[in-house]
Parts: sequence; structure tokens; C-alpha cells
Amino acid sequence: MKKAKVICLVLNNFKTDNRVLKEANHINKLGFNTTIIALHEDGLKEYDFTNENTRIHRVKLASKNWSKTKLVQLLKYFEFLIRVSFRYKNSDIVHCHDLNTLPIGCLIKLLSFGNAKLIYDTHEFASNDKPFESELSQRIKWLLEIFFIKFADEIITVNNAIANLYKTLYKLKNNPFVIHNCPEKIFIPDSNILKEKLGIRSETYLIIYQGIFSRGRNIQQLISFMNNTKIENIAIVFMGYGELEEEVKNAVNDKIFYHPAVPPTELLNYTVSADCGISLIEDSCISYRYCTTNKLFEYAMAGLPVITSDLPEQARLVKKYKIGEVSLSNKLAHLDKAILSTMKIKNHELEKNLANFTDKYNWKNQSSELTKVYEKY
Repeated sequence: MKKAKVICLVLNNFKTDNRVLKEANHINKLGFNTTIIALHEDGLKEYDFTNENTRIHRVKLASKNWSKTKLVQLLKYFEFLIRVSFRYKNSDIVHCHDLNTLPIGCLIKLLSFGNAKLIYDTHEFASNDKPFESELSQRIKWLLEIFFIKFADEIITVNNAIANLYKTLYKLKNNPFVIHNCPEKIFIPDSNILKEKLGIRSETYLIIYQGIFSRGRNIQQLISFMNNTKIENIAIVFMGYGELEEEVKNAVNDKIFYHPAVPPTELLNYTVSADCGISLIEDSCISYRYCTTNKLFEYAMAGLPVITSDLPEQARLVKKYKIGEVSLSNKLAHLDKAILSTMKIKNHELEKNLANFTDKYNWKNQSSELTKVYEKY
């Protein structure tokens, strides 16, 4: 029997997109002929395979080296849309990751005369996913989403709170599928790699922030905190990349350290070498307000207590499973209190609570929801 063709669409270079990697590999294991479609970038292979043998096609654009003005970026998008839509118009299932690929999936569905199935997998609350976003930007994205979402055969999102918002906002008949972005449940051996590589004293209580360095994630506030706290013998490592990368690098001192992003397959080996993980998201857009960040699940899987912002979903999980502390704000006094409380957590209690948390929130459990989406086809 001929395998159904699935394409997983992303509008990035597919270097560090861990959610797409896990989902595409799982779909491939289910017996589908799966290809990840991404953007080509110098130094990356145009045709490649994931660590589990799922095909990757990074599309080369003639317009790639043109300027980055908004109009030219739109032209690049249309070139990508045309190249992908006509090359992959015979796909059986188009799995669109985020709103920016949804119009491409709709065009492929149109070119297939409605035969292609369309799955919309939104990793955020798409119409307000940027901190401090203008009303005009939100309105444009809402109009795009309300038009294109009606062509989706299935909708996937990242937690129950955002799923409920989608169902209400777009008057969906069925609940979206919820797939949390959790790591595999694996044993991670103890490591001291960050302290050894960065020359941090072994007795230092090391906090890690891993992920994107962007506004709305309290990067600058964490830097300020580390420079002003009176807590002794602590340090922080910022591991990742993003618009605030130079600011992070310029802040490096004997308490603040920088490490570049590492591949998803190596990430937890670095995470486990810290003593605590931190994820301070600002309530600066709807997506951030109701987020459950990748970091939360990654820190827990690596056996670290977690410090989070006092936002509904993150705070609920941390309090329910007793896996860390919630900081009431990013002010010095509140962060001091959260970190000092975290440092006092008893190891045996933490291990038990983290085990309960990761028994539920791991990729094996989450991927079973993805199986439910695809077993219809």
C-alpha cells in the first residue's frame, strides 16, 4: 500500500525547532512519507535527514539575499509560497506549523481540489504572539487567521488554555488537540559541563536561562538582578540566541555567563549541569500570558527546580506539582525570595515531585495525541 505523503511546513531554517523535529519524526514513525519543508540558509544542506531519518528539504530562494525591508520580505514569502505549493501540490496531508505557513497549506489544498488534508498546528496564540504588539498588527493577523482557519481539517495547539481561547474566538465545533512541547522521558546522567566550560566554581549555585533572547522574557531584568542581588555564591548562564544576544554578551562578568545555543539533541546534557532553571515571561501579550514554555518541561526533565513568572498556566503547574517557586514579579525582592526558597528545597522531595510531573509531561504521552490526529488518515 502506498504511503500517504505528509509535508511539515515551517518558515525558518529548521536548525533548532525542537517541536517540529519531534512531531515530524513521530509522523514518519507512524508510517507516513514525511518531509519537513523549511528555508535554506548558507552552510546548511538543501536536502538532509533528521536524527531519525525524516527527510528535510530547505527551499532555496532566488530572492534570499535581497534587502530585509517589509516589502521585499513579503516578496520572499510569495516566492516560497509559489515554489512549495506547486512542487508539493500532490501531498496528501499538509501540516502547517504556525500562522505564517497556513496560507501555503490552503493553496496546496486548493490546488489538490480539496483532496489534501490540512492540519493547523499553532505553537502560540497567533493573533497576539509578540510582546507589546500594536493593535494594527493584531488585527491583521486575526483577519488572516479567521479567514484561513476554516480550511483546516484539524487544529493543534500547545495547552488547554490556548485551545479554549481558539474554540471560543473562532467558534470551533471541535476542541483543538493539545500537544505540550515536552522532551522525551529519558535518564540524563549528571554533568558539570557548563561550570567546566565557563570556568565557574563548582560550589556556585548555577541558574540557567535557555532559549531565545528576546523582549518580553525579562532578559534585561535578570541581568540587572544578578548585578544587584546580595545573595552570595550564585551565577546565571544565558544559553541561546536572539535579538538581545549582544546585550547578554556585553553583560558577562563573574556572575553572568553566556553560552551559545546547542542542538536540541544535546540540550538536556547541558541543562542538567545547572542547579535551577528560570523562565520569567512578561504578561505582554495573550500568547505569553497563557504560555507553558518549553523551558519549563526541559528544566523539569533535567531534574532542576523551576522559577517561573506568576502567569496562569506556568504558575499553576509549578504550584500543583511543587517543582519550584513562582516569583510574584521581576523586582529584586521577589526574585531574591524565589531563589532563596528554591535553594532550600529538599532534594528528596524535589526528586519525587519532578518524577510525578515528568511521568505525565513527557513526549511519549504527548505524541499519543498526535497519533490520534493522524490515525484518521
